[in-house]
Amino acid sequence: MAGLDRNNLPSRVITYWDIEDKADNNNVFASVGSKAGVPLSNFVIGENSRGMNDHIPAEPLYSSGTPFIDGSGYNVVTTPTWIVRNLAKVTNAEGDDESGSAEVSFSKGGDYAVQLLLDNSYGSHTASYPVFNITGKDSGISDIEGNERMNVYTVDGILFVEFASSGEYTVSVHDITGRLAGRSTRRMLAGDNMSISLSKGGIYVVSVEKDNQNMRTIKVLNK
Repeated sequence: MAGLDRNNLPSRVITYWDIEDKADNNNVFASVGSKAGVPLSNFVIGENSRGMNDHIPAEPLYSSGTPFIDGSGYNVVTTPTWIVRNLAKVTNAEGDDESGSAEVSFSKGGDYAVQLLLDNSYGSHTASYPVFNITGKDSGISDIEGNERMNVYTVDGILFVEFASSGEYTVSVHDITGRLAGRSTRRMLAGDNMSISLSKGGIYVVSVEKDNQNMRTIKVLNK
């Protein structure tokens, strides 16, 4: 019955239960449709109000493996957890199964990887993401700021470079054989992302220039 809306059912539907809301006080789900109010329940044999054995509606169990997940009966809540090694500190972590964010502070500059654990009552899944916390030392060139920072990572075959300060940047990407896989030059504002699509998985060498001055060359793994 996929695609049916209980509030806009076709006239040919006689009874319909979507089982997305809690059962009533009698542990019964009532149907909608041209014949509304037909009870649906999981029954057990028990004693009724007259002291006789009868089919007694049992209280539904709202847990994983039951259909009560889209409405108010049973909500599946996904909790994200960021796992970072090397004495990193994770703060302001928030999100759900669709989006989220976290701030990660490293004790020193370098290339790092983080893991994201998504966990709910159905189970858990962990994905690894290469994240590069890059700190360039003062090069002695006046138009390049000291402690220049940026984040470099790949998601679903796309390379992202996030810049901490404004400027004109050129990002060049070569595969392990030296073949140019992509290049982009853009005027970026602080916090902007530059993205370059990668055609296949593997190790790539990423070179970043700011205002025609080389900042750093690093390796990135595209899974």
